[in-house]
Amino acid sequence: MGLYSAINDWHESIFVGMDKGYVETVIPAPLAYNRAGRVTIFSDASKNMPARVTEPEIPQVHAMRRQAINFIQSIQGKSKPVCEAAEALEDLKTAGEYFRLRWNV
Repeated sequence: MGLYSAINDWHESIFVGMDKGYVETVIPAPLAYNRAGRVTIFSDASKNMPARVTEPEIPQVHAMRRQAINFIQSIQGKSKPVCEAAEALEDLKTAGEYFRLRWNV
């Protein structure tokens, strides 16, 4: 988690590095119409496989509209929420602890 800003463009991404690979997600501006993000998955080479970079095809849909549709379907009981409240709370606690340790906030 780092701080970064740009004057005339939207830059938002998540990069998770692991021992033998990473996952990077690039998120479009929230109000960008019918623009999907991008996910890149890198897997390091192993004894039997070369290194791989995978970028799944993501449908070009409006992200905020999709989020609203998922929310409505969840509260109507038509689908399960992507993230349950207890899991979301744990995520917030983890992020809060990171900020506390990193920036003494």
